[in-house]
Amino acid sequence: MHGDVEPYELPETIDTLSRKDALGYVAFIDSIIDLTLDHLDLDADETGFSWYKGMSKLSHELMNLRHLQGHVGQLSELLLARGIDTHWISK
Repeated sequence: MHGDVEPYELPETIDTLSRKDALGYVAFIDSIIDLTLDHLDLDADETGFSWYKGMSKLSHELMNLRHLQGHVGQLSELLLARGIDTHWISK
C-alpha cells in the first residue's frame, strides 16, 4: 500500500477512507470472520507468533480483543471531541 514506508512514518496528510470504502471493508471482514474463527486452534499452547513466549492461542486472542477495545475507545473519544455521534449499532 505504501511501499517500504513503516506505518509510523506515514505523513499526517494521508488520505482517509470514504464512508463507502470503510463500510465495504467492514462488510468484507464480516463475510470472512466466521470461517477465519472456525480455523483458529484456541486450544493451542502457543500463539503462532515467535515473539509471544509462554502465551496460549486463547490468551492471545483475548489480549487482541482487549487491545482493540482500547483503540475503539480512543476513536470514540476523538469523534465525540469533534461533536460526531457514533450511533453504535449491533446485531
